Amino acid sequence: MIAGAMVCWLLCGVTAFAQTEKPTQVRFRADETRLFLDIVFNDHDTASWADTAGATQVFAQITDGIVSFGGTFAQTDIRGIRQTDSATHIALEVEIPPDALTVQFYWPQMLGPVVLQQLDVSEPFSGIFLRGRHSEPILIRGGSARSVEEIAFQNLQLGFMKAWPRDVGMILLALVIFLKRGSIGPMAAQLACLGLGFSLAAVALPYVHWSPDQRLVDWALPVLTAVLALDNILFRNLQIWRGVLLFGFGALQISVFATSIENAGLPITHLLPASAGFGAGNFIALLTWVCVAYAVIGLWLGRSSKYRGRVIMPTSLTVIGFLMYQIFL
Repeated sequence: MIAGAMVCWLLCGVTAFAQTEKPTQVRFRADETRLFLDIVFNDHDTASWADTAGATQVFAQITDGIVSFGGTFAQTDIRGIRQTDSATHIALEVEIPPDALTVQFYWPQMLGPVVLQQLDVSEPFSGIFLRGRHSEPILIRGGSARSVEEIAFQNLQLGFMKAWPRDVGMILLALVIFLKRGSIGPMAAQLACLGLGFSLAAVALPYVHWSPDQRLVDWALPVLTAVLALDNILFRNLQIWRGVLLFGFGALQISVFATSIENAGLPITHLLPASAGFGAGNFIALLTWVCVAYAVIGLWLGRSSKYRGRVIMPTSLTVIGFLMYQIFL
């Protein structure tokens, strides 16, 4: 009953905790002398800016320096701003230097995660990138399409960086996984359930058509973390339902990521390698955090007879209190 009450309490307030971040979409094409970009902002902040008198100047500052040729940043010119019910569309033009063969993009912090697509060429480049990152040089006239291995590895990096090193939600999840017993066996069993969820969901993508919303992960992560922390306090032994919850969360994480790929209009060939790579990156980051917790706490205090009363229970309670604070204040 306590666990059920905890879940209901979290679900009532989790909207304030969720930090949903829809990716910005950048589509580009080129003629003989110019590069054309259509940037689609999907967040509410840019929607409000588009209605202001100085919208052109604001978006000029946001997009300054996002395009470079041979390491030299290009001057971008805003040709139009269009507002729809759900997004803000910015049309940009960039002059291509006569000797330029490749173009590179940089994503400022303001842009958030970015979906990049090249248009009107053979073998177009496409992919998903995090804020504050550079793309690799892309052939302006086409031919930069990536292989399955490159897509998987790039999304492995994406999944790892989403959870490492500053994602508080994933850090807390890793901590409560470690705190179940603070020993290798229970940690390995829980991580195996999570990894199995990642793997089976990725394999099932071509056969199962389910398009969950990003908000499911936004509330599932803090709810799962709080319930596992409460389980750490109430029960000593590893329960089967705990593994089921971790399996379900792993499957949900991959399904939501796959949905974002489909909604962004990326090629269907990206779906399986990108989702598998993203899941592997998330899993490696979580495993790294669990290993850090074990090295810092478990190796030193794990054999103490007072380990549960002085480490596991107060730390789990602190995690629950932190989640309550984040959600309701």
